[in-house]
Amino acid sequence: MKSPSFEVYKSLFMENDSTTKFVNQFFLTYPQIGHSMRSFLDNNINNIENCLSRLQSDWDSIKKWFATQL
Repeated sequence: MKSPSFEVYKSLFMENDSTTKFVNQFFLTYPQIGHSMRSFLDNNINNIENCLSRLQSDWDSIKKWFATQL
C-alpha cells in the first residue's frame, strides 16, 4: 500500500513545468536538503493534510458567504 504522502510527492514533483524541473534539480544537487524536507513531510503529512482540509472547508464557507452577499 502506498504511504499517504505518495500523492503529495507526486503532485509536488511529477508535474512537467519549469518550477518543478528547478526544484528537482535543486534536490539532485543538494540531496541532504531534499532528504531533510522529505523526512519533515513524512513526519508531518497528517498535520499537513488536516490543515489543507480545513483550509478547503474554510474556503468553501467563505465562497458560500460571498454568494449570499451578491
